[in-house]
Amino acid sequence: MVPWVSRPDEDQLNSLPLNENQASKGMRSEILSGVNKTIQRSITTAMHCKTPFKRIAIIGGGPAGLAAARGLTEEPGDFEVDLFERKKRVGGVWDYTGQKSKALEKWQHGGTGQGGRDEAISAIYKNMETNITSWLMAYSQHPFPKNSEKYPSRSEVEDYVESYRDRFVRVRALHTNTDVQRVRKENGEWTVSCEDLSTGHRFDGVYDAVVVANGHFERPYIPSGIPGLEEWRQRDPSCFSHAKYFDDPEDFRDKTVLVVGAGPSGTDVALQVAVGARQVYLSARRPSASPDLSAVGVRNVSEIVRYDGATRTATTIDGTELADINKVVFCTGYLYDFPFLDSYRSGPKGILDGGARLLNLYRQIFYIYDPSLAFLALQKSVVPMPLAESQAAVVGRVFSGRLPLPSVDDMTRAFHHDIERYGPGIHTLNFPLDVEYCRELQEWLDESATTAPGLQPLRWDDAHYEARRTSAEEKSVRLAKVAAHAATLKAARKPFNFPPRDH
Repeated sequence: MVPWVSRPDEDQLNSLPLNENQASKGMRSEILSGVNKTIQRSITTAMHCKTPFKRIAIIGGGPAGLAAARGLTEEPGDFEVDLFERKKRVGGVWDYTGQKSKALEKWQHGGTGQGGRDEAISAIYKNMETNITSWLMAYSQHPFPKNSEKYPSRSEVEDYVESYRDRFVRVRALHTNTDVQRVRKENGEWTVSCEDLSTGHRFDGVYDAVVVANGHFERPYIPSGIPGLEEWRQRDPSCFSHAKYFDDPEDFRDKTVLVVGAGPSGTDVALQVAVGARQVYLSARRPSASPDLSAVGVRNVSEIVRYDGATRTATTIDGTELADINKVVFCTGYLYDFPFLDSYRSGPKGILDGGARLLNLYRQIFYIYDPSLAFLALQKSVVPMPLAESQAAVVGRVFSGRLPLPSVDDMTRAFHHDIERYGPGIHTLNFPLDVEYCRELQEWLDESATTAPGLQPLRWDDAHYEARRTSAEEKSVRLAKVAAHAATLKAARKPFNFPPRDH
């Protein structure tokens, strides 16, 4: 399934436990209501930017970075915007790179632990379709082409994102194939230090504000502390992979494969690999919640609690032993990573909390202690493009000086309120939290009388709300069709492909 779209139960990282009472829909709504009241009280002590920002750096040329550029383009301000993208063209995660074998080998032999940044490869794989319909995931005022599939393929989304850039994005400079290596604030200005990856040339840019939109599919997360795992990885690193490096299911033909993590990506990997594999195990903390892919030979198992590289076995929490494993694919999510913000990563005013979440952000966007630093699309289990535009509309208005922010004290209180209520999964906005979040941002614009001019993001009307509410159920119907088709391919020993899709 497509990364960063609707991940309600993705993995051990992204399903960090919440208090049972907090997990209820009613409590979640109450939490958001409480945050709203706190925010409204804060507006009484609101502060504007001392002067509108002019020079803006956007880090990341994916769907969120392009939305940020549109938000600034359509804002009635005289912005000078530079956009930096590490890959050779814009598109972010949707810029399919293929050819992951070298990156995988580098990751496999990169030592123990979580791994880190490597060459700019995409987490998108060869056979991919979205798990959100094209109608629901579209940007504002920019529908998918009429002949698009109901669940677009990766190439359709890639073309769509490029068409969005061509239609809406106007920047002073677009720096592709450029690695942002350091971002620091000195004497009231941001210095962005970069390297042109094609020439090795290094250069700096000076800005009034920075938007970080580099995504969260860069640094793979691997569970730690499981007996035998690190020993097996050291013994034979070629046995292990991560969803980021998955591309062609034919690489697993006639092998016994353990897929760890039964969220959308794990389900997708298990289903595709099962067409040619000898046996596929799909491990989840709650196997009862995993989809039934038995028709294509996938066996659902519970959480893995022990690995043994000497015998190539894994043992589940209920004592089941899985033997003769050739490959283990971790579909266990990613850690947030901003290596270029080294001076902001830790400490009482730091932004990173071990990579699982970000700290000290107001409305999950603005760095509380210096709102000239903003973050877009940190959220998971969301419809990303509309959400990114909702955030971009707010950022544009704040940076132009039209939309006030609360005081530092009030923003800090609002942030701690979020932490207390949401627990560790603060960025995971399962429905209806994602819709409510976007609606609250829109209310902020409406109540501040800054609705127009500027970027007009999607207003979540009843039709969109209902489509979002039923999106998981709809996708499960599609998944059943794909699984049935995959079973026929397996019987005929043919490689995986998708059945005909609905428009």
